[in-house]
Amino acid sequence: MKIYFFDNKIEKFIANLDVVTSARVVKVIELLEKYGNDLKTPHSKSLGDGLFELRVLGSKHIRVIYTYWRRGVCVLHAFEKKTNKISKRDFDYAKKIKNNLQ
Repeated sequence: MKIYFFDNKIEKFIANLDVVTSARVVKVIELLEKYGNDLKTPHSKSLGDGLFELRVLGSKHIRVIYTYWRRGVCVLHAFEKKTNKISKRDFDYAKKIKNNLQ
């Protein structure tokens, strides 16, 4: 499955993580590319409204929010998760991007 990144801020975020965390994020994105919508927990979880999250656990918990788009996946947002729930701000940001995809 083809992976698209909404903007280069996401790739910069991943590149600026420590080496181990960055490698884990890349590995989970590769799993998404290989398995697509067959990828389930613990790696992927539905957030509702057509949004999904990739879950990367380690010393830092990273979340990558994506949606299915144009026969592939569009990565919308990536961030370090510091609380038990994804913040409304992060969810709404990803939802806004998704709604504006052409």
